[in-house]
Amino acid sequence: ALTVPDGVTTIWDSAFAECPDLQTVTFGSGLAELGGGLFTGCPLENVHIGDIATWCAVEKDGSLGVSGVGAPLLRLYSDGKEVRDLTIPDGVQRIESYSFCGFSRIRTLTFSDTVTYVGESAFTACYGLIHVTLGTEMNNIRDDAFAGCERLFEVENRSPLRIEAGADDRGGVAFYAHNVYTPTDGESLLTETDDGFAFYCGPTQPGVTTCYLVDYDGTERALVLPDAYLDQQYSIAPYVFYRNETIASAVVPFSIREVGKFAFAYCVNLAELRFPRADLIGNMNTIRDHAFYGCSLSRVEIPGGLYGLGDSAFDGNANLTEVIIPSNVWVEFGTQVFGTGLPLTVYMGENSMALAAAAESIASYCPEAKIYFYNETEPTEEGSYWHYVDNVPTAW
Repeated sequence: ALTVPDGVTTIWDSAFAECPDLQTVTFGSGLAELGGGLFTGCPLENVHIGDIATWCAVEKDGSLGVSGVGAPLLRLYSDGKEVRDLTIPDGVQRIESYSFCGFSRIRTLTFSDTVTYVGESAFTACYGLIHVTLGTEMNNIRDDAFAGCERLFEVENRSPLRIEAGADDRGGVAFYAHNVYTPTDGESLLTETDDGFAFYCGPTQPGVTTCYLVDYDGTERALVLPDAYLDQQYSIAPYVFYRNETIASAVVPFSIREVGKFAFAYCVNLAELRFPRADLIGNMNTIRDHAFYGCSLSRVEIPGGLYGLGDSAFDGNANLTEVIIPSNVWVEFGTQVFGTGLPLTVYMGENSMALAAAAESIASYCPEAKIYFYNETEPTEEGSYWHYVDNVPTAW
C-alpha cells in the first residue's frame, strides 16, 4: 500500500509505474495535480481520497487504473467508505478530466445543480454505471467523458442540453442509453430485487419491451439466475458479474436471450456452469466476446438453438477439458472460442455443415483436440463418433 502524505501538491508522470504489488493508494490533502501513467503496470484496486469536491478539482493527465482485458476492478473510497452511488456535491462547478476514469464499481452518478462542466474522459470505462442524473446547470460535457460505459442504460436529464439515446455527442453520456427522460417527461425503468439483481425493462421499439439484467449486488456462491423478470425474457448486459470472486457455480436459464461481453469474465472461482435443458432449443441467441473468459470451468455444454459464440467466449479457462455442442446449434464461431492449445475432448451433435465448420474452428486453435460426432448406433463408417452410456458421453 502507498500513502501520499498531506501537503504533497504535485505528482509527476509515471511516479509509481511498474510496482507489481501496489494495490492500494491513499491520497492526502493538498493535492492539486496528478501526472499521467502514475500506476502503469500496477494491479491497482483501491483508491482512497478525502472529500469528493476536492478530488473533482485536482488536475489529472490520465487514468489512475489499468484498463483493457483483465483489468482489475477499481474501487473508490471517500472518507473511508466505498463509493457505489456517487453524488457530486453542491458547490462543485467543474469536474476535471480523468477524475473518475476507470472506477468500475460506481453504479449511479448524480450531478448537483451547480455542476456546469465535465472534463474529457472524466468517467471513461466506468462500466459499472447504470444510471446518470444531469443537473440543471450542466452545459458542457467534453469528448469521451462517458466512453466505454456500456451499462449506462438510463439518463435523467434535468439540464438544458439536448440529450438523445444512442447519440455520441455530449461526451457519449447517452450512447448506450435506452431511456433518456426528464423530470416532467418519463421515469426511471430500473428496478432492483431483494436478492441483489437490478433490471432494466423498457421499450426498444413501438410495442416491444426488452429487459436486461444490468447489475448484481448479491453474495451467492451458487448463483441461480431467474428464468424471467416480470414475465419478460431478458439479456445479461456486459460486465455484470465481471471479477466476481464469490460465485462458484452458475445456472443460466436457456430462456435468457443473450449473455453480454465480459459478463462473467474473470470470475476466477466459477468452476461449474449449467444451461438447464441445454439439449433443447431455447431462446438464447448469442454468447458474446469474452463472456466467460478467465474462469475455472472444466466442462461446458453449449445451449441448443444458439446462433453465435463470440471471440474468446470461453478462453482463459485453463482447466477446460470437455465441451458438448448439441445438434440443434447453428453456431457462428468467433476466434479462439475455447482458447488455444488445450487438449479438449469435444462431443458434437450429428454431423452438419454448421457443426463441421465449428469443429474446424476448434481444431485450428486446439490442434490436440479430440472431436467426436454423435451417432446413436455403432457406426459402420470411418470417423470419430460418440453416444451416451448412462447419460455420460462415451466414444464408440
